[in-house]
Amino acid sequence: MAKKRVPINSKDTDLTPTLDTLFGNEKVESQPDKDKEGSEKETASPNNGKKEHKAYEEERMRTYADVREYYKKYAGGKQYSIYLPVELQKKLKLKAAEEDINLSQLMLRLIVDHGLSDVELKSAYDKAFEKRHPK
Repeated sequence: MAKKRVPINSKDTDLTPTLDTLFGNEKVESQPDKDKEGSEKETASPNNGKKEHKAYEEERMRTYADVREYYKKYAGGKQYSIYLPVELQKKLKLKAAEEDINLSQLMLRLIVDHGLSDVELKSAYDKAFEKRHPK
């Protein structure tokens, strides 16, 4: 005879160890809990097996050189389209390939080194820092 299926919202069964997780083979931490009769039964902890991350305190950069280096090493960002003559695009792509970086990294470096002044870079950094760390 086939086994009767138990509804997932049933309070009598603990399905946590058998459920798949999004992040692979993480163990679900359990903590004892009391059921109706007063005996201990295991239930999933509030973090449901997720790893707790320690808070990372970003320190505000004070010097222009530190801010410039921060932006040169910056990975990611928002996509932005620019339109250039084809011959300039080709030269920029060749220059990026010679330096073994991608076109975005080359453009970022050119903007940081030649496009914005130290004051403008520091101002942009400070504004973004305040947005990331509201008081």
